[in-house]
Amino acid sequence: MQLKNILIVTTLFLLLISLACSVSALTATIGNSRMVLRLSPGETAEKSILIRNINNISVEINLSVTGDLADSVVLNDKYFVLSPGQEKQAYFTIKSANPGMTETRINVMFNQPEGGGVVLTSVITVISGNITDETEANLSVNTNSADNNSTLMNKTSKSTQEDSSSLWVLIATPLILVIILFFLFVYSRKIGIKKEAIKSKKSASENE
Repeated sequence: MQLKNILIVTTLFLLLISLACSVSALTATIGNSRMVLRLSPGETAEKSILIRNINNISVEINLSVTGDLADSVVLNDKYFVLSPGQEKQAYFTIKSANPGMTETRINVMFNQPEGGGVVLTSVITVISGNITDETEANLSVNTNSADNNSTLMNKTSKSTQEDSSSLWVLIATPLILVIILFFLFVYSRKIGIKKEAIKSKKSASENE
């Protein structure tokens, strides 16, 4: 009876892990993950972020703004749904403030209908007025070294190598549980055979 309960619990746990793996396999990708805008104080610019759904399911997109100019950014669309393979330019306007350099982030949240999501961020640097040569040089280095497209998998913002490791862990876990389930099944079968043998010997003894 105890072995039967173990088998039931293990099976349920296996199903839950498999479900978690399917939910975690969401891929998010955006273009224009980093922008540098040179604007006069009080000037407004219209830009966009290319949002792609490369998954085989529809995803819900939610946009929000944080950072220095969060109150000066107007999003044309804060929420929309992308079908599999669909992409959309998410337009917004941003207005510069006082002279200097500011950093603002537009957060793009990818959500599955079943739950679970991934967040990618487009970083917008606004230069208003004059800045020092050192700041300009550092900004140029950061801009040139930054990838203008961003892709994220499995609800993590770490490197691609770490993303792959997480994915392999998610794949390996159900396999390990299947192996454990198999050995439990074999063990329970052996116990059953032993019980049947004992019953047969007992019956034979009683008949004698």
